[in-house]
Amino acid sequence: MPRSAEAEAEAEAAYDTEKGRRQDRWYPDRPLARVAAEQAAEDARERTAQHMLATQLQQLRALTDGRTDAATLAAAP
Repeated sequence: MPRSAEAEAEAEAAYDTEKGRRQDRWYPDRPLARVAAEQAAEDARERTAQHMLATQLQQLRALTDGRTDAATLAAAP
């Protein structure tokens, strides 16, 4: 599945933030810290992709005045 640069940037930031936490305070060992950072990255990637999709759908609705018939969608730029 293709990934957007924006979603990947958010995922990387979330990963770095989670990995930067004091491990002894949040996680008892390094593997758990890595797993938590990977999960934070995946969550951020998904949230960003959902936001981008919602934004694109909103823009499409604005272009088509909310009409969703096939002829309208085919004519949209």
